[in-house]
Amino acid sequence: MSLLSQVTKGRIKLPHLIIVYGPDGVGKSTFGASAQSAIFLGTENGTNHIETASRLPAPKDYGMFLQALDELAEAKHEFKTLVLDSADWLDKLVQRKVCEDKQVDYVEEVGGGYGKGTSLVNAKWKDEVFSRLNRLREVVGMNIIILAHSQVKQFKDPQQLSDYNKHQLALPDTTAALFRQYVDAVLFANYEVFVKKEGGKARAFGDGARVLFTEGRPGFDAKNRLDLPFQLPLSWEEFERVLAEKEGDHPDTLIASIQSMLKELDGQSKIRANAEAKLKEFGTDPVKLKVLKNKVLAAIGAAA
Repeated sequence: MSLLSQVTKGRIKLPHLIIVYGPDGVGKSTFGASAQSAIFLGTENGTNHIETASRLPAPKDYGMFLQALDELAEAKHEFKTLVLDSADWLDKLVQRKVCEDKQVDYVEEVGGGYGKGTSLVNAKWKDEVFSRLNRLREVVGMNIIILAHSQVKQFKDPQQLSDYNKHQLALPDTTAALFRQYVDAVLFANYEVFVKKEGGKARAFGDGARVLFTEGRPGFDAKNRLDLPFQLPLSWEEFERVLAEKEGDHPDTLIASIQSMLKELDGQSKIRANAEAKLKEFGTDPVKLKVLKNKVLAAIGAAA
């Protein structure tokens, strides 16, 4: 079979693969716990205050970390979202494994230095961890949410005459770059801050609102391939709602589309009556509404 005969078109929809990073206590773990049937894996204790959070045992070493990913891929379970909490803590397990393999105390000592140890760490992330996450996402159908802490580092912008401070992932630079390239969105979680001038001085103030920034600015790193607005409330429900609206999967959009299509079934009163009953029964469940929409489309096609 030729490759040209296998060409596909259109958007390929997969479960979410995102990073949410920010300072301690801003609400990253609560965001992850609100995702669909979430289970946490990591060495953090940020979910201790969340009564509904499901957690795998904290991995004591790199092997246990991989074992947890393999069990999620191979065993039957109810979970729909994996939350890694957090990337910077888990990176220490990967570094420790590299140090054990090379019989050194610090990753900087591997191969005499010059970033060779970090290169081996990144290879493990890419070849052994990310490959497993891809399996969970593409085969098992799980969302992947990677939580991480932020760090403020001096950024050397080649387009500017002076350096400035910037919130970035709390990971080694090359490892952070690997994560940014891997995911569909890097979302910076922080408190909403406003600045106003008083007496000739700029003062910051805010009301405690927590938000997600989806696009990079001089003060923080962020990106998304999902066409998200620049700023969102720090809420999984709001994140899902915005994406559903953009993809035409929001319940209101689906209901309006089905109601419009039902008008084409005037000559099929029994089919139309059944579809209208199902529309009322399904309420705002987007999964059931999408199934109903497809059935109505099929009925229209059969009647044509």
